[in-house]
Amino acid sequence: MKSITRGKLAASIATAGIIIQLAAPAVAAPVLSSDLVQGSSSSSGGGLEGIPKSSLSIPLYNNSPYVMVLRSVSGDNAGVPQPGTILDPGQGYQDFEVVFRAAKTTTVTAVYDLVDTTGINRGSATIKLSVNAMGARSVSSSYSAGVGLQSNYVGNGAWEVESSTHTEQTIDATDAQAATLVQRFCTSTNNSASCAFKVNTKAPSTQEKLLASGYMLPGDGESGSVSLSSGYESEVSVTTGTSVSAGLKLGDILSASISEDHESELSFSEVFHAEQEVTVAPGDTGYIWGAVPMITYTGAMTINVGNTTWTINNFAVNSPDIHTPLSRFTTTTYHGDYPIGRPDSPPAS
Repeated sequence: MKSITRGKLAASIATAGIIIQLAAPAVAAPVLSSDLVQGSSSSSGGGLEGIPKSSLSIPLYNNSPYVMVLRSVSGDNAGVPQPGTILDPGQGYQDFEVVFRAAKTTTVTAVYDLVDTTGINRGSATIKLSVNAMGARSVSSSYSAGVGLQSNYVGNGAWEVESSTHTEQTIDATDAQAATLVQRFCTSTNNSASCAFKVNTKAPSTQEKLLASGYMLPGDGESGSVSLSSGYESEVSVTTGTSVSAGLKLGDILSASISEDHESELSFSEVFHAEQEVTVAPGDTGYIWGAVPMITYTGAMTINVGNTTWTINNFAVNSPDIHTPLSRFTTTTYHGDYPIGRPDSPPAS
């Protein structure tokens, strides 16, 4: 009997978040404007930069809960983002070069659509960025009713858009919005968001997985076999399906949180072995399913961006449990190279 494709399938899934604070580029403590009235705001800062230039830069940060999509831009500019450009919450800034004229105030007007994390357009923002005859920069803004935003001067000639009051939103980890939030704020170091994962419970669990499979080509009539001799590699996963790896932002967040809350070490990847084998006739496909042991840490993920806080409840992290063996094996064969989808659990019939 000859041995054929021996399984070693990576269990795909992903991860959650925990405490990490990222520095917003070159910003001082926000200086709140005193004239915020009826959904509009204005603020000023900066000043002459020594020798006058043909244009002055005004960076605009998005620390609101919305994705800001630039709809149009007009006015005295020497270089601005193109319409359609996206400014994600907490991720970088857009730079507006406003023409400097010694005899007048010049203004660039940018109109943004405000899109929430579910993809729904919630309104618009009109941002006017100005440079006066002395080189002082200022920003005024107006917003659609109900979006609750304002602009603030944050130092170094830069402004931000953020919620006018502290806003808290709570969702479940199974909500599609949760996956978007974790991916956007807890996987990249190129943002000003902070993510924190608080573990509430730790419990053993299992995941039903296809451990190995192989197709025996028709030919000389000799049977083959599928076995677990190469082992099965299981990886850490999270409720939202976000990918996680050791040494990257989300992996470091999870590892630190689990170590602090439960004095446990998060296992990112483990290879399991077992004495399992299925004989496969020529022209058939053999499968081995089984239960992979895991340790599940469940709690709440908190994400902070500007004045907005999201809390994701029932957020679970599944870590391979190398101290427990594979179990509940099921083996079977099908005629032909079937099923192509290779499901993670045996068919009902």
